[in-house]
Amino acid sequence: MESGTITQIANLRICSTDRDSPALRLAVTRQLSGLDMNPSGLPPSSVFIVRKLTDPLPGRIRSDVRGAGFDPMWENALLEKLERLSRNAQRPSKGLFFGKPDAVLFNDEAELLACLLIDLTNGRAHQCWWWHSFLKNQWRDVDRSGQVCKFLEDKPHTIPSVLTLLTNWRQALSVISSLSPEHSSQITTSMLNAFGLRDFAERLSRLTYNEQPFGKSVVKKTAPDGGNPAGQLISDDTGYFRASDPHFSASFFQEPLLSPPWEKLLDHWSIPTGLNNKQAALLGLALMLYTRPQALRHPGFQLAMLSWQKVSFSEEISLDARNRLSEKRYQEIPGQEDQPGPELIFPQLKSTDLAGGIRQEGKGDQKTDISGMEDITAKQPITISAPSVQLNSQKSVPITEIHFPEKKLKRTSDENSRSFESKETSSKIFWPDNGTPTRLGGILYLINLMDRLDIPGIFESHWALDSGLSRWALLECLARALLDKYICHYKDDPIWALLADLDGRDPGDAIGRSVTDTGIYRLPTEWLKTMDLKEHTCLWATSCNCLRIWYGSGFLLVEVPCRQGNPVDQAIHELRAYFPLASDNRLTRAPFGKAPIGCCKRLTAQGIHVDLSQWLSLVIPALGKIIQMFLKLPSSTSHTLAKNLFTCPGQFHVTTTHIDFVTDINNIFISIRAAGLDRNPGWLPEWGRVVKFHFL
Repeated sequence: MESGTITQIANLRICSTDRDSPALRLAVTRQLSGLDMNPSGLPPSSVFIVRKLTDPLPGRIRSDVRGAGFDPMWENALLEKLERLSRNAQRPSKGLFFGKPDAVLFNDEAELLACLLIDLTNGRAHQCWWWHSFLKNQWRDVDRSGQVCKFLEDKPHTIPSVLTLLTNWRQALSVISSLSPEHSSQITTSMLNAFGLRDFAERLSRLTYNEQPFGKSVVKKTAPDGGNPAGQLISDDTGYFRASDPHFSASFFQEPLLSPPWEKLLDHWSIPTGLNNKQAALLGLALMLYTRPQALRHPGFQLAMLSWQKVSFSEEISLDARNRLSEKRYQEIPGQEDQPGPELIFPQLKSTDLAGGIRQEGKGDQKTDISGMEDITAKQPITISAPSVQLNSQKSVPITEIHFPEKKLKRTSDENSRSFESKETSSKIFWPDNGTPTRLGGILYLINLMDRLDIPGIFESHWALDSGLSRWALLECLARALLDKYICHYKDDPIWALLADLDGRDPGDAIGRSVTDTGIYRLPTEWLKTMDLKEHTCLWATSCNCLRIWYGSGFLLVEVPCRQGNPVDQAIHELRAYFPLASDNRLTRAPFGKAPIGCCKRLTAQGIHVDLSQWLSLVIPALGKIIQMFLKLPSSTSHTLAKNLFTCPGQFHVTTTHIDFVTDINNIFISIRAAGLDRNPGWLPEWGRVVKFHFL
């Protein structure tokens, strides 16, 4: 719930008739710490750097008033001066500044870092006054590769955004090629760890690399018969494969992936051949995390990445195998051009089941401070910026079930060119710097609710929501389902375009093609404990070999296939997961159609895949009941939720790293504040953004 900014003063010069003393310094420092130096109109996540700021009204600062603030007239004059500077501040053009501006402005810390790395690798950083505070006493004893590595590792969550900006500006080659292989590997590990992919990063780090140039694929030699003894470890350094595993054939290891697995999904970007394999892996994974984060989290992609790196960094080269495999890098799906999106298929893995999952990382705390002050007039700038910002599942997921939306691309005349350029998508959305108005800012409060209820991770075992659907797509689906028929009043709100853009698809595209209805639904037992319900009789019914059990107050507990035998015994067995002492006295038979299920057809009509719509129709009644209890609402109808939770007018600001929602403090309900739904989520690894709420 922070709405302030960090103000850093590199040097401050004070001219006073009083004698210099610690008391004078403390008095001025105390007054400056409470001074609002944030110009109006700047996005919350922007970084505004001023070279020189002189006293707007000399003689108005009093050093003899203990604990008192500045003269209001002087403070207003200072803000007006800062606002004039911010309006005239120069913004980077493809990462570069021209001339000697009095002030510079960056959209966010990722844009700042991208511009800094360009100037650092080109040797211009020390000529630019706005970098002096960043480079002052910063690793003077390390080489350029070490400096780039240190800057990126200090902000690992910005690395995908930074490298994507550099790619769009056609500057990535010069920056990444300055990194040593060791530093490239180190940055990749830090980036994956920051995005909650610690186990994947650990497996990548175990591989043995050489410095083969990217594009010169190599294949490890195999036995003449192509076989492996049963039980022999084929890739013991990754811990993934055994020859006895029925899911993997020996032919897969004879013909590993020659092309990196991101090549199919990032065909509007080309990785330059001037990079070595470690540098190419860093850039490829960063672009995947920015544009297709859910694809990178899929265990099938991770397996393919490990296989490609195992092959690409091998020391033995088989030219015949390389030529043979280059003719069939990817197997195209018949009629794929008529489908909503591509289905990712890797060679020799059409029907392979892969185990995997994701482990979450904790969130860091924010810090605010004011640096030491001395000489504001010349050398060092003022910087005004926003606050800086398990593999437990054993479910097998078929790799042929990976679906990702395909963006419309503009092709260049030379389709086969390996040149390093970004081909912009035709559906690119540009969000204005001054914010975009919305009436449904309360949808973002669901982020905290999803985190508290462990959505989607708690449903991964049967629905694969965590590995097949991005958090932004699931947030949109939950909001649409909870609004239900009331969504017609908000169908044109810009927040739907925002959620679609963050999910990497066009507004109106189908959502959830990777989700598969397994026919098994069980309400998490932890949810029932949060409801604190009174004792009620549960109802049950069977139809078409399906057993349903629901709670008397109106939400589903269980929907599973019927087993052989007495359905009452099965119902009691299922019910004891929630009520250990349950017996047939607590069960009452009811018509199957009376179960509290949402309307699946209305959800599919909004572009949500039928299997995902089925899951939403099962879970939404219980989720609405939880929200009702958290907010102490009279009911959980769509009208009540829209009025008391979702309707919150304000503006959202979008950058490559931040989602900031700004609204009036009077728009927040006490019940939302008491439930903690308006707390700042901060950096969210699985969401790939820093999310903050600002109440003015």
